[in-house]
Amino acid sequence: MGLAGVELIMSLEDRFNISIADEDAMQVNTVSDMQQLISRKLHSSKSTTQQTDLIFSQTSEEDDEWTDERIWQTLLQTIAEECNFPRQSITPDKHLWRDICQD
Repeated sequence: MGLAGVELIMSLEDRFNISIADEDAMQVNTVSDMQQLISRKLHSSKSTTQQTDLIFSQTSEEDDEWTDERIWQTLLQTIAEECNFPRQSITPDKHLWRDICQD
């Protein structure tokens, strides 16, 4: 992964309000891998938020915001913008670093 990949990761972190460790990013090969990683991070974060909300008797309006479809569409948009790659050409099996986000 080169500079374009690092910029994509940073943009995804901002867009999804998550943190992606270098070790996690290095495990990602395909667009589908990235979607699964983001989904895990969001659902893990959601679980922690729900536990905290129960403790403090608060509810979050954002609990159900990140559906799988919304994650996918946001991921496609971000990849297309950051990597200057046609959105319609992005498929789950495309290799993210070799085929899409090249330096």
